[in-house]
Amino acid sequence: MVQNILKITNPNLPNSQVDQYFSNMNMAQGSPLSSDLQTSYDSAKTKVDSILGMTPANQQFGYSAQPYGSLSSTNMADNPFNIPYLQQRGLI
Repeated sequence: MVQNILKITNPNLPNSQVDQYFSNMNMAQGSPLSSDLQTSYDSAKTKVDSILGMTPANQQFGYSAQPYGSLSSTNMADNPFNIPYLQQRGLI
């Protein structure tokens, strides 16, 4: 994209070899990775996570399934930080 903008301002620039490389790859679904490589990567990541005992993202502190979860200002009843200490100091 930047190359296209620069071409408009300076038409004497050579064609981008990077743009040519990626346009000639015939990438499926816009991914530069082959499906086999993607599958191998996902499998390896799962194995490393299990070996290291990684907690899934949806079980980590601060994760919210909704954009703001129960920590929003419109849902103060379920907000665990809605306590007098923080209210009195104007922090919530």
